[in-house]
Order: sequence, then C-alpha cells, then structure tokens
Amino acid sequence: MQPPLTACRSLRIGVYEATWLSDTPFGSDGGAMFGIVPRALWQKKIMPDERNRVFVGLNCLLLRGAGRTLLVDAGIGNKLSEKQKAIYGLDPDVSLLKALDALGVPPEQVDTVLMTHLHLDHAGWLTVRTESGELVPTFPNARHVVQVKEWEAAHADHPLLSGSYVREDYDLLAARNLLELVDGDAEPAPGVRALFTGAHSPGHQVIKVESGGERLFCPSELLPTTWHLRLAWVMSYDLDPLRVVDLKRAYMAEAADEGWRLFLSHDPASAFGRLSRESEKEYAWLAQS
Repeated sequence: MQPPLTACRSLRIGVYEATWLSDTPFGSDGGAMFGIVPRALWQKKIMPDERNRVFVGLNCLLLRGAGRTLLVDAGIGNKLSEKQKAIYGLDPDVSLLKALDALGVPPEQVDTVLMTHLHLDHAGWLTVRTESGELVPTFPNARHVVQVKEWEAAHADHPLLSGSYVREDYDLLAARNLLELVDGDAEPAPGVRALFTGAHSPGHQVIKVESGGERLFCPSELLPTTWHLRLAWVMSYDLDPLRVVDLKRAYMAEAADEGWRLFLSHDPASAFGRLSRESEKEYAWLAQS
C-alpha cells in the first residue's frame, strides 16, 4: 500500500529540504489503533482485513540542509522473525534503506537520528545484521537522540511495555558511543527541536522544524494518521490517553491557527499536510501535493 503518485514527497522548510521516506506498510490491529472507538465508527474511515488489521504507513522524515542530514525515526527494519513478519504483513520489497538509496543518501551520510520513541515500528532500522550475522549500527556516523525516560522504559522489562521494544534495535548504539540521551526539550540542529511529551510512551517526543518563516511539525503518535483527527480518537497503545488528548488538542489548535505543515508518522497515503479548523473541536486535513 504505497502513497499515491500525487502525494507530496518533499517540502522546503527554510534551509531544510524535508523528504518523506516510506518503510514497509504495517498491519496493526484495528481495535488497538482506535482504542475505545467502536468498530462501527472507525471502519467508516478504513476497513480492516480478515484478520482485523488496518495497514498503516511507517513514515520517516529526512531533513537535509545547513550542512546537516537528519533522520526522524527508523521504521521497523528487517530483523523480526518470519512469524512476526507474517503477523504484521510486512512487504520486504519496500524499506527505508531502499528509499534512502533511491535518493542517493548512503546511511553513512546521516549525522543525526531523532527518535520520537523506541517502539519496534520506529526503531527497527537503527541496526542491521551483516551476511555473517553480526549486528552493526545502520547509521555509524550519527548521534541518536533519545529521551532518558524512553531509554529507561525500553530497559524496564515491565509486562505492559516489553512487547513494544526490541533491544537488538538500540542497545548496540550505547556500546558504540552513538547514543545521546536528553532529558526534556533539545535542539540537535539549528531550528530543529525535539520536544518531550511522554503520554504515548514514557519518553515520547515530537519534532518541530522552524526555518525561513516555515514550520513543520511531526506529532508522531499524538496524531498518527488522518483517521485520528477527532480529538477523542486515540490508540489503545497510548499509556496516558487523557494526556494524549490534551496535548493533541493544544498542538492541533496551534498548528491550524498558525498554518504549520505537519508530517504524520503512520498515515498510509498522506504524510504531509495542514490542518483546517472547522469548529472548536473539528479539523479537516489538507494534503500537500
């Protein structure tokens, strides 16, 4: 399920060229994607398959400019078992690394990887296995920016959290001194800010790019798809859904009022767009094409 040919793949945000990269489509349980929303309502947005899966995008954002090459999130990778690949319906012909290669961007060129969080569908390509089976960093020259609280959650072995994290994706980064832990908001590149939110996961962060009078905002799991424009439509994956709604309400209002561009991490067809405020609680999506 690839984005339509009319979808906007790149935007200019001041000094930065922002490019939408796709990893494999990902089959997520429909009930989990919409939390307490009844299927009778959410299936009007997207019909699930016979296994109750809805296929979402695994969208990654590449920022190039000011002598920098930054990547926001890293898809699901290729290290999962064959059983897991079948469960999620992964397509081996579509990957983040192939998307980078098509742009002529070798992994060694990436100098910073900004992780909104470390769940397996966002951190998979941080490491890869060589033909000999050795685990190596995919982006060997990059610092990998992660919130301290997220790093701690990824190693807590809590029964509610452990299924969302795969240590093979990120532990090697610490061993190779490629990990940069931050506690709260940070600015890893000029005009590129990582803003701590928590709520979805203990160390979830959103990314805001401001340059040349333009703003691009990546809300990650606070607004994963255009199906989630209604304020109360949040996922059962969210650890603190009340805070997700509060953050979502504040960010969506500001984005609509100030004309920010948005980048959605999981929409399968429209990653770039803007919000139009229809009423105090209702928003429409204006896709960029």
